Amino acid sequence: MSVTLKVFAQGSSEPPLAKGVLRLYGMRFCPYVQRVRLVLAAKNIPYETVNIHLKSKPDWYLRKHPEGKVPLLEWNDNQLMESLIICDYLDEKYPEPPLWHREPYEKAIGKMAIETVSKLNGHFYRAVTGNDESEFDGVCREFENLEKLLTSLKTDCFSGNKPGMVDYMIWPFMEVMRAYIASGCYKGKPDLSLIKPNQPRLTAWKVKMLDDPIVKVCSQKQEDHVNFIVSKLKDNPDYDIGL
Repeated sequence: MSVTLKVFAQGSSEPPLAKGVLRLYGMRFCPYVQRVRLVLAAKNIPYETVNIHLKSKPDWYLRKHPEGKVPLLEWNDNQLMESLIICDYLDEKYPEPPLWHREPYEKAIGKMAIETVSKLNGHFYRAVTGNDESEFDGVCREFENLEKLLTSLKTDCFSGNKPGMVDYMIWPFMEVMRAYIASGCYKGKPDLSLIKPNQPRLTAWKVKMLDDPIVKVCSQKQEDHVNFIVSKLKDNPDYDIGL
């Protein structure tokens, strides 16, 4: 549920938070926020959403988070920041269904996959916003690393044969990259497919994730996502696009 999907900006009043209600402060197109939404949806945890204008942040939100970042999870007098910390908390607080591997080694391998995607995201963003073509090599290299890791696991997903924590931590960045590519910001740069034909395990994983009911519930319309990217690249992000 949402207080409103439209963003709260500078000059707005803080919406009151009812006792016992879990509130997620976010932004519709933020992959870090989507991580938390995916976990909340997978565990069927009731919550409300308050979206924040990240270029014109309300004073009341800056008092909660001095850096003004999202996501932030709040309930009663409690607050948590950073997507991975929030998702770990939710998996322990609401243990069913479990999303993390319970076996320590398998959990560590999953964290390696998440770290690989962190590197991939850095290379990708620098590739599409800068002029250093070597960053495209980094994108391709990290995709190959993901392919090798998924192949070594011998499972359909990074968390097993169905999506789990690792998949939900990775997927939001795939959606962002797909939207950037569809926006046309690659014109004049080397051609790059999100997942190449010589990566069959990742290709099959992508199909499985797109068909996952939790992903479907938590994803934005691609048209809206692409139009948001276009507005962002013009340095005038329309956080309420499509509403």
